[in-house]
Parts: sequence; C-alpha cells; structure tokens
Amino acid sequence: MKVLVLGSTGYVGGRLIPRLLENGHKVRCLVRDASKASGRTWSGSVELLSGDVLDRDSLPAAMESVDAV
Repeated sequence: MKVLVLGSTGYVGGRLIPRLLENGHKVRCLVRDASKASGRTWSGSVELLSGDVLDRDSLPAAMESVDAV
C-alpha cells in the first residue's frame, strides 16, 4: 500500500513514517521544505514531493497513485 503523509516533518508525521515503513508500506511525503526532511533517518526510504496543502495545485500530483492519505 502506498501512503501519502502530510506534515511528515512534524511530531506525528515524523513518528508515523517509520511505523509505516516497518509495516512494508511505500511512503510519499508532501513537504514544504525538503531540507527539513533530509536529516531524518527515514528520508532515504520515502518519496519526497514539494508542495503545501494550502496550495491546491500541488495536491493532485501528491495524491496520484496513493491508497491512503
């Protein structure tokens, strides 16, 4: 299952992503600033997409081919 995580560099997202990966999910992260994700232990195991939930135009590409958000 491919999961899109919003707020991946925040408290909840940062703890959710390792659990998703441990359970065999593919993870896509929508981030405003990719540099904030680069130091995370999981950053090399996820797909990072630049965007913002407040930018309506960035959402269709982020949600393409995902099973859950």
